[in-house]
Amino acid sequence: MAGPPAPPQQTLYVPAPLLRAGRNEVLLLDLERRPTRFALAESHHFGRAAHAHPTTEES
Repeated sequence: MAGPPAPPQQTLYVPAPLLRAGRNEVLLLDLERRPTRFALAESHHFGRAAHAHPTTEES
């Protein structure tokens, strides 16, 4: 049984070697068709921690 859907991401990491000085193109794929905004920032914002549901192991 699948757990609840994951909350929206607030911070995505982009390794510096993938970016060039000046203008970069970012492709953002949103499969849920929600209004989407994004901005590049020097620091992160993780928001509140999500707690995972415990799983049980089957014997």
